Amino acid sequence: MCVYVCVFLCVCVSCVFMCVCERESVCVCERVCMCVCVCVCVCPSETGSYRWVIVSFGLLCVLQATLNISLRLAFYKDELEPFSNTTEHRALLLARFNILTRERDDLTRKLCGSTKEWTAFGHSCYFLSTEDKMWNESRLDCRERGAELAVINTREEQEFITRIVVSSWMWIGLTDQQTEGTWIWVDGTPLTTTYWNSGEPNDVNGGEDCAMILRVGWNDFPCGNRLSWICEKPI
Repeated sequence: MCVYVCVFLCVCVSCVFMCVCERESVCVCERVCMCVCVCVCVCPSETGSYRWVIVSFGLLCVLQATLNISLRLAFYKDELEPFSNTTEHRALLLARFNILTRERDDLTRKLCGSTKEWTAFGHSCYFLSTEDKMWNESRLDCRERGAELAVINTREEQEFITRIVVSSWMWIGLTDQQTEGTWIWVDGTPLTTTYWNSGEPNDVNGGEDCAMILRVGWNDFPCGNRLSWICEKPI
């Protein structure tokens, strides 16, 4: 009677990367290795020679590797399915966004009033004058309209105002009349984000204490000069 001793051996001879790609350049890659597996059972004979019984060789390994690849591809196909309609989803979201934007703009215009004198942006309405006044007079005119000289808080607001100005120079609600060099907005907030033109503010002749906006930035200017102005009121 012979007692067999069995050993299972696997040697990987080649590895490749398998990738599954969908639209929008969404890809998932997996390394797949081809292995040769052998199960060898050995029984020592009386003369010391061995009988080799090969239970599985080569073909079993190839079949197993093929099955593994198929299963992995099917798995990643399911994983990638949510990405297959990315373009359609993006178009749908964009359409919904555009509808909401139009509704918001319509509501903003109604809140600003039907007159074309006011322009809506963000959470504020803006009025651009067509006449010239001194800075203090301009501020008074804004207050009579239930507004204030414009306070510019963000880059987006700055860019918006520079797009709509109809004059090259317009007063905004910024001044250092109380303390020279300490610029304060008319709502009492300190100046933190600035858009001064190069070399400004320069306080030429010691009398430029009010800010005006140009198409490219701000300048300090004598408050007694007469310019057009921009009013802002919150919605």
